[in-house]
Amino acid sequence: MLWARGLRGRVTKGGYLVLDARPPVRLAGPGETFRGEQVGPQLWFGGPGETLLVLAPVPGCDVASIELPVIEQRRRFSAETCQDDVYVAASGERGHVERTVAEMIVRRTA
Repeated sequence: MLWARGLRGRVTKGGYLVLDARPPVRLAGPGETFRGEQVGPQLWFGGPGETLLVLAPVPGCDVASIELPVIEQRRRFSAETCQDDVYVAASGERGHVERTVAEMIVRRTA
């Protein structure tokens, strides 16, 4: 019930989902961790049997310090990189993962 009362969402004219929280609910910020795992905003694409792709804003992005265990555990092969303070990780079939991570272009707009 706390989540239902404290979390609100709206869709902008551009089609973006914007979430707002009121106490006691609090949304995690970019790069925020809890018990060693990323809990800040993340976009997940894919599902069982497909390539899984995760994009997460992480200020000062350092691949070596980021742990996203589901990427390594769910798939046969995984790769990760950082671009413009955005963590990019993929897992699945090796060739597709390598191409996805190598060809991904992240552009942040104001």
